[in-house]
Amino acid sequence: MQDYVIESCTNGLTIVGGAGGPSSIGQGVGSLILTDAIIANTPNGIITSLHAENSTSLLLQNVGFFNVKTAIIDSVQNKILLAGSNEVRKASWGFGMVSDVSGVRSFANGEDIPAILRPTQLLGTQAYIDSNLFTRRRPQYKTLAADQIVNVKNLGAKGDGTTDDTAILNYTLSYAANLSSIIYIPHDAEDPRVTVRVSASGNVGIVEIQDLLFTVSSPTAGAILVEWNVEQSVKGSAAMWDSHIRISGAIGSNLQNKQCPKNTGSINEDCIAASLLLHLTLSSTAYLENIWVWVADHNLDVSS
Repeated sequence: MQDYVIESCTNGLTIVGGAGGPSSIGQGVGSLILTDAIIANTPNGIITSLHAENSTSLLLQNVGFFNVKTAIIDSVQNKILLAGSNEVRKASWGFGMVSDVSGVRSFANGEDIPAILRPTQLLGTQAYIDSNLFTRRRPQYKTLAADQIVNVKNLGAKGDGTTDDTAILNYTLSYAANLSSIIYIPHDAEDPRVTVRVSASGNVGIVEIQDLLFTVSSPTAGAILVEWNVEQSVKGSAAMWDSHIRISGAIGSNLQNKQCPKNTGSINEDCIAASLLLHLTLSSTAYLENIWVWVADHNLDVSS
C-alpha cells in the first residue's frame, strides 16, 4: 500500500493475518508494506494480528502518525507494538525476517529497521514525511473520441490462438502511433506464439499499457514474453499498469496439472513454456504499477 492518507477514523487500518481470524472472510494477509502514508486524528492507527503468528511481516516506510493514541497494536495479544502521540515518524519500522549487508538473517520483532536507499531518480515532488516515491496514476483517456481508439480486430487480428497475428499487430502499432491513437486489444485477441517487444532498443518516447494479460499456449520453450526496450522521454512516460504476465495454470494454456503434473522426477519438454517473463533491457526505463509476473504453481481455472 503506497500513497495513503487516513484521516479522522476510529481504526486506521486493520490487517488480518491467517484465514479464519477476526473479521476474516477466509483469505488472510501474508505480509504488508505501507509506504509514504499518513494516519492522523485516529485513535488506533494500525490493528494487526500478523505479529502473533511470528511467521510473516509488516513493514512501514516513510509513515507518519499524527494525533494517534495507539500507532500499532497486536489484536491477538492486545499488546501495543508502537505507541502513539501527537507525532510519530518512522523512516523504516516493522517485524519479520531482515537480512543485513552480509546476508545474515534475523527476526525484527517490532523495531526500527535500516531504511532502504531512495535515489532521487525514484522520488516524486510530494512529501508526506520525507520525499515520497514517484507515482503516476494510470490514464483514463476520458476526453478521447471513439475514432481515436483502434481495435486490433477491426484491422484484421484474429486472436483465435492459432492464427499468427504478428504482422497485423505490428501494423496496428505503427498505424496508431502515427495517429497518436489508443490501441484496444480485446481479451481474446492475443497470439500466444509471439514475443511482445515494447519498442526497439534505443527508442525514447511515450508508452502507456494497461489491463493486459500476456501469456502463452502450449510449450513455447525459449520465449521471452515481454521485452521492454523503451526509455522514458519524461519521468513516468514509459509505463504499464494493472497487467499480468503469466505462463501455465489456466484454461487454454495446455499447461495445467493434467498436462504437466508436479514432482514427477523428470523434465517434461512439452511443459517448458518460456525462458524469461519480463526483460527490462539495459537502456530502458519503466514505471510499473500493479504488475504481476508469475509462473503458475497451481491451476487457476478449476471448480474445486
